[in-house]
Amino acid sequence: PDAGGDGDGALIAKMVDEMKRHRDVFVNLGEGHELSTFWLRKTQKPVLAVLCVRRQRDKPGGGDLTPEFHRGVNLEVSMPTGSLCSERNVIGTALAADPTLRRKDL
Repeated sequence: PDAGGDGDGALIAKMVDEMKRHRDVFVNLGEGHELSTFWLRKTQKPVLAVLCVRRQRDKPGGGDLTPEFHRGVNLEVSMPTGSLCSERNVIGTALAADPTLRRKDL
């Protein structure tokens, strides 16, 4: 059962649309943007991620499970330490936006 009222297909379609928007923003940055010239300077291989958060609202009756989307991208901070993956970055972004999130909300 889907507690949020969206079917799985509808939620997946929303995630795909959000990923396309994320990709479009990234592609439109242009070659000279700092993201490619500094943060991805070693491999020039961007990896994008979108995380869907469906937080059970803290109110009587539990509230809704409205999806909220967060975006992430890999970052090459230095070669000795490797890089920060997009998936890890997007989880950190979601938690920074709302420190009350729980794993079951992701």
